[in-house]
Amino acid sequence: MLARDDGRTWPEAESICKVREMGHLASLTTKDEIQWATQTLLSITNDRDILGRFWLGATDLRISSVYEFVDGLPFRKSIVPWASGEPNRPMDVSYNFCVAMDPRQGRGQRTTWSDENCFQVYGYICKTFGECCCKF
Repeated sequence: MLARDDGRTWPEAESICKVREMGHLASLTTKDEIQWATQTLLSITNDRDILGRFWLGATDLRISSVYEFVDGLPFRKSIVPWASGEPNRPMDVSYNFCVAMDPRQGRGQRTTWSDENCFQVYGYICKTFGECCCKF
């Protein structure tokens, strides 16, 4: 599914993925999944400038600065394509941070991830029974 005007905060997006899609925000746990998600987002349009950040299903809600996927799948730090300087969650903030991917930031076909204030409004990727759907 694709909706260009459906940017949401991370909690809103996770709720939509649970209720409407019977899943969660996407957990990308392998390099192949990350590449697939990047290619899918880039193929949605030839005009890469309209793409922005997309919420993934990782947050530090349970333990500050320790990112976990909400569906319980492992968050493999060794394969996360963090943007330069990320993750950079300030330690003195009281709110949680969530992980977003940006297919535009990398060179060539590479995507980057960053930790963001969960109340920013971005597109989102839901994962249901092994499939992903995107909204932005």
